[in-house]
Amino acid sequence: MKYLLSRLAENSSSLKVGMHAWELNAEPVSTRDAFSGGARGDTMTGWQFDATLPAVVHPIVHHPNPFENPRADEASLNQTREQAERPIDWIIVTLDPNTIQHRILPSLAQRYFANGGDLDYDVAVIADGASASVLYSSSPEFADKKESRADATMNIFGPPPESTEGHFWQAVKRGEYLRSQDWHHFSGPVWFPVIRYTAADQPWTLMVRRRGDPLDALMLKTRRRNLAISAGVFLLLAVSTGMTIVASHRARKLAQLQMDFVASISHELRTPLAVICSAAENLVDGVVESRARLTQYGSVIRNQGRQLAALVDQVLLFASTQDGRTRYQLRPVSIPEILKTVLNNTATLAERAGVAVEIYVADGLPEVMADPTALSQAIQNLFVNAIKYGGERAWIGVRAKLQQSKGSPEIVISVEDKGIGIDSAELSRVFEPFYRSPKVTAAQIHGTGLGLPLAKRLVESMGGRITVGSRIGAGSTFSVHFSPAPPRTPAPEPVLAEGGPGSTI
Repeated sequence: MKYLLSRLAENSSSLKVGMHAWELNAEPVSTRDAFSGGARGDTMTGWQFDATLPAVVHPIVHHPNPFENPRADEASLNQTREQAERPIDWIIVTLDPNTIQHRILPSLAQRYFANGGDLDYDVAVIADGASASVLYSSSPEFADKKESRADATMNIFGPPPESTEGHFWQAVKRGEYLRSQDWHHFSGPVWFPVIRYTAADQPWTLMVRRRGDPLDALMLKTRRRNLAISAGVFLLLAVSTGMTIVASHRARKLAQLQMDFVASISHELRTPLAVICSAAENLVDGVVESRARLTQYGSVIRNQGRQLAALVDQVLLFASTQDGRTRYQLRPVSIPEILKTVLNNTATLAERAGVAVEIYVADGLPEVMADPTALSQAIQNLFVNAIKYGGERAWIGVRAKLQQSKGSPEIVISVEDKGIGIDSAELSRVFEPFYRSPKVTAAQIHGTGLGLPLAKRLVESMGGRITVGSRIGAGSTFSVHFSPAPPRTPAPEPVLAEGGPGSTI
């Protein structure tokens, strides 16, 4: 207390001097103006703080406040200035350190740093300077400032307005952004003069550290998470863009294939229709007179009509398989019976093409679970494809056998030709709807590009699969694979009555 009284006595000559009693080395009084220093020169805010007691002091002036009368003229203001040169008294308010440490500071910590009763942060208030002391600490280990690392510190009383920190605070009040290193060391918004007894500053410093992960680590983690999310969004955008490009390319490709399909099927329809119309005109004009010629023309019309019907049926069947709603009645089917049906349906076509057909079916071949009509259609498409692309060596081999595939038995039905073959680059595309090889189109081989895709869909819909092998100039082999059907349970023998055969039960 004696140091404070001594300081106040030395600075009681006038209000000008008393307002700067907190300074260690005061400037000449002639350069001061008690009413021109903002917060420091205002007699209503002239409180100063002694951190050693602690205590707050304020000068007492024995004259009316010049600012209470807003209509004061210049004469009265000059009179007030003269009165400010007279000696002043002091009011001293001492504070109870025990109350500050055990009541005020803990209460403020709970109010601003707690959530639901528990502190989210370690909080400490340090009286810094030549002999630092801990005024309050929420955690014993956090009390030692040298051994702990605070996330942020704050000068409770604030810096002088003319200091670097004071200018920084003014910039913050004007809405400027904090630099990345500035938020760690902050200052209070109101400067409160602290009486200095030594050259070292003696502010009360508030230290805060987040419990759990350090705030820097938390911010780094958040930043990395945001970067990861941004990278994920960018990657998703890139993938979406790529998929859009691929989808657009496929759509253009499909549109081109559909246009080719329309052109090819129009050509397929035009030929039989032209033959039918020509034959009908000859009949109408009476060109055909003999019965033999009439039978010949009727046969031509019938064959061309059947070709048209087969083409329409194939297009309708492909359309019905597009939506996947076609259901098949699967039952045990005999492979020899299926092959017999296929050969009967294509006998006329094979005879006209002059194709030699070689058939081999292994003995004791098990049945397969399939729809007889759908399986016949699939193998028939392969057979017709072999006739169409068989080339000059008009030969087709049809084989059915049982073999092992990955340790499991399967039945393989193969249709082989010795025709032009398929390029390895086109093997993956032969089952695409509407696709036809440029070589085939150039050779003017008629077709719609639906035979192989339809066969593949029919086989896969019944649980089988279809494969292809080919070499340019050596021919192609299409194979249908099915698992054997479970053995049929023999029907129970009828039970006769005791009377023997013919008895009534």
